[in-house]
Amino acid sequence: ALDFELDRVYSRSAFSWFPEPIDIIEWKNDDKMKTCLVFADPGGEPSTAATENLLKAFREMNKTFLAEGLNFPGEFEPADFLIDPITGRFIFLGTDRLVPLDPNLAIP
Repeated sequence: ALDFELDRVYSRSAFSWFPEPIDIIEWKNDDKMKTCLVFADPGGEPSTAATENLLKAFREMNKTFLAEGLNFPGEFEPADFLIDPITGRFIFLGTDRLVPLDPNLAIP
């Protein structure tokens, strides 16, 4: 899953609303390797409500995902976003839920 995010999600210049990955940490726990992606602090505050601006931003973002061959299955959650209260800029944190677009999926 992490390889997919790094290759297909964070490598896209069209996605200015993602946090900036800065490191990968690996460690062994119970004889299993664990991996954690570390991000720069994007600032902002967790979103608590689906405002009209956030819904509009999500619709535009989803169009870009589809154009790039990605799908965001499931429901949109306001908690997936950080919002800068001064600029209104948002950061999307739900990248772990992005999957490759199924070529058989009918897009409305």
